[in-house]
Amino acid sequence: MVMPADESMSVDDQTGLPNRLSWEAILEVEEQRSRRHGGDHGLVLVQFVGPVDGNLMERAAGAIGATVRDVDFVATVDRQTFAVLALYCQDIPALVGRLRYAFAAVGLPAIAQFDARPAGADLRATWTAMADDHSLPATLRYVDLIAPARLAQN
Repeated sequence: MVMPADESMSVDDQTGLPNRLSWEAILEVEEQRSRRHGGDHGLVLVQFVGPVDGNLMERAAGAIGATVRDVDFVATVDRQTFAVLALYCQDIPALVGRLRYAFAAVGLPAIAQFDARPAGADLRATWTAMADDHSLPATLRYVDLIAPARLAQN
């Protein structure tokens, strides 16, 4: 879900998605809602490895936005990282599979690391753990690397 901009939302100029400040606010609100009403929620961190330009981020934002459901939230948390809050998601590997397919379909030329974890109502704690350890593959519950299907021929 791409949230409309208002005074309480901060938006990334490049992608038009909520930025890190808005992402943290979304997590807080949804965590409170989850504690009251329950639900199987998941978090996905998508991080590009290597140099990233604005065009790549815009294309990735489009691919992610076209892949997630209307009830999910997507944010740009930094110049190489996207976040997805998948509400009531019982199959996180399937979501990551759809994201991989979407990236391949638009020909994203970079390698991306996906870290996806079930979070339940502990959204902020799970996100903090992901953001802190995503560079340590041994600690991840689910990591998937994608690369272009065809490497450039010299």
